[in-house]
Amino acid sequence: MKILKIIGLLFTAAILTVACSKSDDDDDNGGNGGNGGGNGGGNGEVERVWKPLAESGLDLNIDFNGKDSRPDWQSPSPYDYETWMIYQVTLPLELREIASPNDLLAVFINGELRAVASPAISQWNNMDDYTYILKILGNNEQDIRQSFAYKYYSENAHRIFEYHDIGHFIPEEILGVDEEYCLNGLLNELDDCYPVINFLTLELPDDLKPDPEEVDYIVAFVGDECRGITKFSSQDEVKLRIFGKEEGEVATLYYVSFGSYTVLKPTISLENGFDTVYLK
Repeated sequence: MKILKIIGLLFTAAILTVACSKSDDDDDNGGNGGNGGGNGGGNGEVERVWKPLAESGLDLNIDFNGKDSRPDWQSPSPYDYETWMIYQVTLPLELREIASPNDLLAVFINGELRAVASPAISQWNNMDDYTYILKILGNNEQDIRQSFAYKYYSENAHRIFEYHDIGHFIPEEILGVDEEYCLNGLLNELDDCYPVINFLTLELPDDLKPDPEEVDYIVAFVGDECRGITKFSSQDEVKLRIFGKEEGEVATLYYVSFGSYTVLKPTISLENGFDTVYLK
């Protein structure tokens, strides 16, 4: 797993310089159920309990397993269209751990296949198996709003993820090169496995705001199942998407830094929708 490898290396470096655990007497999250949580979430001193992630047995992969067969998507003929657009897109963080070179990404416009690609893997340009370069074929129809459907087949998950949008075909447009274009919407339509999706804006406590050079993670668990993960650096607000099997499930959040983790408060009672949570 890519994230675990990175975190493992960070933990190895950190263990040589600091002692991660301040106390073993208080590793409970306090039982603050529900969303919301406190008066600013970071004004008082909190004695953190840090534990090594490598010894936790925690699996940071979210289970998206399905039963879809590999689709027979065939690239359209360029002779059937007047022009093209070039999109460089990336998969959301939650899917990058299961990405493989055998995956496929396709774009449909008004139900018609306009592009299909394998991951853009290259040892020269540092692209990974979660980056795709799509040459989307079409005609000069930029004044017409059209239905776009992005469909991603994951070989490891045996699932086709879909993201539907409305947009314009703009001839010779190049998107996603100067600024990352991530298809986060691929995970918003998973009613068969996760009908509940709780979108959270997290306000970090003062003692858990990383330096700009650091990349830390917040991970959500329901029991021993990973249900959400996000990474960030030096931000006051952090976005996290938690996947639920039913409303009312309770998720516990973990802050992961330098290969160690600490439990955050409050716990989150999952519901469809958007919330802001002040962490402590």
